[in-house]
Amino acid sequence: LLEVHAEGNHQIAQFGTIDGLGCMAIQNPLEMSAEHRQAVRELLGKKAFRIAVQADQIEQVLQFTGTRGVLLATWADTAEDGRRILNRIRQASDACPTDPAG
Repeated sequence: LLEVHAEGNHQIAQFGTIDGLGCMAIQNPLEMSAEHRQAVRELLGKKAFRIAVQADQIEQVLQFTGTRGVLLATWADTAEDGRRILNRIRQASDACPTDPAG
């Protein structure tokens, strides 16, 4: 696991070439520049990602990434909030492809 902070986004493509690196922890790609989003898009399916995401952006992030190799990190204030978030993730997962390429 390699954690890439926002100020290191310009290195995502380069980090993606590291053999043995299975997962990158990254910021929400929707908050990245177009260039850095493209680097993430090109690594989808090749590397796994742990993405910090606000609960209200879960569906949009899954639309961008697909569901394969993606771990979303979000939070809930109560167990009920957690159930609602999980239900939304299930629905979003059913609605989007596992592979963003189709």
